[in-house]
Amino acid sequence: MQSHLMQANQTRITVLQYSNLIGIVINFVITAFVIELCSSMILLRAMARQCR
Repeated sequence: MQSHLMQANQTRITVLQYSNLIGIVINFVITAFVIELCSSMILLRAMARQCR
């Protein structure tokens, strides 16, 4: 009974670690996307200024 409880606890910890990792990855992807978007907007603005 005790070992079964410990097994469940271990699984829960592993799942938490995985969800933490996935959260970090998602955060990283969103940050990279936002940075990419901002830099492309700045580039477009600079190009539009040069064209005029």
